[in-house]
Amino acid sequence: MPEQAQPDERALRVEIARLNKVIQALMNRAERNASVQGSDFNLFQTAITLEAQVRRRTEELEAARLENEKITRALRESENHLRLLIENAPVSIHEIGLDGRVISMSRAGLLMHDFKEEGEVRGTSYLDGVSAADRERIAKLLAEACADVASHFEFTASGPRRRIFKSCFVPIKNKQGGVEKLMGITEDITKRHEAEQKVRGYVAELTRTNSELKNLNARLLQVQSQLLQSEKMASIGMLAAGVAHEINNPIGYIKSNMQSLDKYIDDLLGVLNAYEQVEVKLPEHQEVFLELHNLKDRNGYEYEKQDILELLSESRQGLERVTKIVLDLKDFSRVESLDKWGLDDILKGIESTLNVISNELKYCCEVRKEYVPLPPVECVLPLLNQVFMNLLVNASQAIETKGVVTIRTGTAGDNVWIEIADTGKGIPPENLKSIFDPFFTTKPVGKGTGLGLSVSYSIIQQHHGRIEVESTPGTGSIFRVWLPIRQPVGNGVAVDGA
Repeated sequence: MPEQAQPDERALRVEIARLNKVIQALMNRAERNASVQGSDFNLFQTAITLEAQVRRRTEELEAARLENEKITRALRESENHLRLLIENAPVSIHEIGLDGRVISMSRAGLLMHDFKEEGEVRGTSYLDGVSAADRERIAKLLAEACADVASHFEFTASGPRRRIFKSCFVPIKNKQGGVEKLMGITEDITKRHEAEQKVRGYVAELTRTNSELKNLNARLLQVQSQLLQSEKMASIGMLAAGVAHEINNPIGYIKSNMQSLDKYIDDLLGVLNAYEQVEVKLPEHQEVFLELHNLKDRNGYEYEKQDILELLSESRQGLERVTKIVLDLKDFSRVESLDKWGLDDILKGIESTLNVISNELKYCCEVRKEYVPLPPVECVLPLLNQVFMNLLVNASQAIETKGVVTIRTGTAGDNVWIEIADTGKGIPPENLKSIFDPFFTTKPVGKGTGLGLSVSYSIIQQHHGRIEVESTPGTGSIFRVWLPIRQPVGNGVAVDGA
């Protein structure tokens, strides 16, 4: 209830006493005049009526007084509860004027600002408790609150100890609707801020550790995949060495036999030619040679005589092809050179790789070569052969029907480059960033391990080179390998023959 609408208890008592006196005076007057003037009976009745009204009003006033006492007690209890709440609140509750000076401050606020009594802080500027670094900013925010805008902010308190406070100020308006002061709540969040900083530090440390673990894990996967491929290459090399050894022995005596066979056939053909010359010189014995002529005709002597020479030539070519395949297989793997750096012919490595995987390529694509002579490159050629093999096989597998794989080479400054382009289906843009990740593959299960490009990338990094990729879905892909002609000084590379 508003203060002006509540009757004052003392005023009520005065009014009741005054009414009682009026009633008593009227009653006395009526008694004195009743015996003298009977006509004044009406006045007596009026007095009685007035007494009843006064008593009724008195009862109403008494009830109002009792209600006022009840409200007053409730207000006092509410004020006491509010005062207890403010005094025992763990946050500072304070009022400041529009001039920024403190009007009142709770007990917690006094402790927060290092005051013993409220009198010490009353009348001082609120900004005195704000650090110099934050003072201008807080002054602007308080000015906004004075303009009827609630303000929330954090600041560093002044003083030798570093303390972080969080405040909220709301405007308090007068009867006319104007702002007359600000009511604020301030909380000391120093410990929370320190805890948050520690948490952020822990999160940053965990993030860094997690990143390091991811990098280590990725490196481990690369090393594992490279080890797997190295073991595979070693197995291929040992197999190639064994196959070469087993094949070279029969190839050796087949070559020897072919040489002898060439000589024997030349000798036999010489004898036959001599017989033919003798036949011409003995015309009188034509009847004797007639049966020989018939036998030669029946067996296709002239055709077989010519064809046997062609068969021998084709056999020699096939034997040379087998010999070259065995040598290329050995050059491709070269187990004994997997950790030896040397100056090698890159084009020779590409050619040996093409011979090894020719069966993979010949059914799905045409291989075009646009070579530019390259200088000897400091490298581990068997490892680079593995890179060329992975890129060529991937290029052929990207071609769905019949296409073209083009191999180009070139030099640029102190580097050489090898480019393998295909007319296949291309790589979707969303996959380009992942194609060198270990175990990433878009091939069906059983068709690819996802290690080929990852291992190739690692090998080229070991050679201080790089792999560039361009791809257009539906058109094809281009992989370009860059390699330094000489490895950086201090790389720990021992070049054979250097």
